Amino acid sequence: MKDQYEDPGGLDSRAYIIHNISGTWTITKIYTEEGNRRNGAASRVLKAVCADADKQDAELRMVVQSDGSKDCLTNPQLMAWYGRHGFTKIRHSYVLHRIPNGRGKKE
Repeated sequence: MKDQYEDPGGLDSRAYIIHNISGTWTITKIYTEEGNRRNGAASRVLKAVCADADKQDAELRMVVQSDGSKDCLTNPQLMAWYGRHGFTKIRHSYVLHRIPNGRGKKE
């Protein structure tokens, strides 16, 4: 299990993960340098995290929070972006989860 993932394409984009003993991984942050945004770097990082989580049969959880910077997606845009990667909302909030192998479900 890794605590940090980097863009396999070599751009400055990272994801930070906290693992717990119940088989749930919490994504604490996905960050891409401003000059590298909107070119797939964050998607490549998230795909790598999801692939490893699937191999470990781990659920992924996170709280969506835009950093509000110039090129950053808004919270609704981020919700849609994570949804394209198999994440679903937990109730009516900005908390998302993804069960292993993308079999997302609503709670």
